[in-house]
Amino acid sequence: RYIGDWSSDVCSSDLDVAGIYKNYPDEASIIKEISLSGLKEISSQFKDGMSPKVQALIHAVENGAQCSLVFDGRSAQNLETAIHQDIGTKVFA
Repeated sequence: RYIGDWSSDVCSSDLDVAGIYKNYPDEASIIKEISLSGLKEISSQFKDGMSPKVQALIHAVENGAQCSLVFDGRSAQNLETAIHQDIGTKVFA
């Protein structure tokens, strides 16, 4: 497990993609915000490397995080931008 082993307000996960895509790699399909139940509903459609990442996000919120932020971590500035909800995907309880 790489996130979700502690209780916090926000867990962040920096990836090599801009967030969770409904239809990867279509950039127009990025999900800006999704509930835990909504993510669970669509989690079976994720394949390859995204599937374990989505499962870790679900695990984090199920285990106490108020939300998880998923964003492109290839730039240090993206963390601050993600916190202000300008990029990435927010998974909330």
